[in-house]
Amino acid sequence: MNNKLFVYGTLRNGSIQHYVPQVAAYIQFIANGFVYGKLFDAGEYPAAIKHNEIKLYGELLEIVPDKLDKVLMVLDKYEDFNVQSPEQSLFIRAITEVFTDDNQQCSANIYWYNNNTESLKVIEGGIYRK
Repeated sequence: MNNKLFVYGTLRNGSIQHYVPQVAAYIQFIANGFVYGKLFDAGEYPAAIKHNEIKLYGELLEIVPDKLDKVLMVLDKYEDFNVQSPEQSLFIRAITEVFTDDNQQCSANIYWYNNNTESLKVIEGGIYRK
């Protein structure tokens, strides 16, 4: 199972300690980077969907391998992702390609938005700031 995680919103910039402190010790920063996706402002948090041409910027993190199941369980709850019923989840955890600032490429987990984005405002430039 993949132990890398790409974050683009409320869990960036060390905010993991604030939002999910119970697993923060098991997650470390690897690099800044981007994925191909479109970013929206959903109010209290950003929402991203896959897109083939637009860059979405964030951070590549690594989860301690022997704590992976525990960390993903906590993050799934935080992101309102239900493994048993993904179609009813607010976000869906998936694997995506990440391109880092130091020209590396790898696969990582990401939480894509699973609702309609028609009424949401696009965040131009692909960087969430709050």
